[in-house]
Amino acid sequence: MNGNPVLGNKFAKGAPTIQLDLGKQAITGHDGCNQLSGTFEVMGDKIRFADMIQTEMACPSNPSAFNFGSLISGETISYFFKDGLLHFYLKDDSILIFAKT
Repeated sequence: MNGNPVLGNKFAKGAPTIQLDLGKQAITGHDGCNQLSGTFEVMGDKIRFADMIQTEMACPSNPSAFNFGSLISGETISYFFKDGLLHFYLKDDSILIFAKT
């Protein structure tokens, strides 16, 4: 996040992940602790996410977890692909970068 790698060994469930199903316009994943799911719509170079559904598990052994679902929930954000990486530019100017696994 913001140029800093997120290492899987810092999270209870491993590194945060997302899966985008373009056919169903659905997103699923987790933030290293909590599951998330929702829908989205691609509009050119922007993605509009509906409100995310998220679990609210306590992960005290997981202080590094961040709730990226709340950063994209209900938001329209810019995105692009570069060198096989998916970049999300958030409204607070932070950047989330995801690698394909």
